[in-house]
Amino acid sequence: MGFDPTVHRIMFKGKIRYVYKLTPKESDETHEPLYFRTTATIFNPRITCISGRKTRVWRAIQVTGTDGLEETDGKEVVLKDVWLDKGSQTEKENQILIMENCDKLKKATASGFKPTTGHESMMLLPTFLTVYHS
Repeated sequence: MGFDPTVHRIMFKGKIRYVYKLTPKESDETHEPLYFRTTATIFNPRITCISGRKTRVWRAIQVTGTDGLEETDGKEVVLKDVWLDKGSQTEKENQILIMENCDKLKKATASGFKPTTGHESMMLLPTFLTVYHS
């Protein structure tokens, strides 16, 4: 699809779908790429220009490769496809900063947050999606 070699357009059960190849950073637990096949559109704005930035959000499911046929665990995820400027923070980095600042606020105001594992503000996670890869 377009000029992004990590996105593959496929036909799946008579519908156009996309398979995204995500390559983990070296710091991640596994260095193996992950593949996700889109299943439905959540957000895909109509943009009239050919070039430029466009954010798309999909429902997706993890698959074993670019053919998109074999599912791994059947668990549905949200996949956000966005172009970032070099040096921009990822969604995961932004979420970590939010949690860290909530922790600071808790300590500064002695509010009623109850400690949990990791960041104490992780109790806010029902408000956020869990970012597995960025």
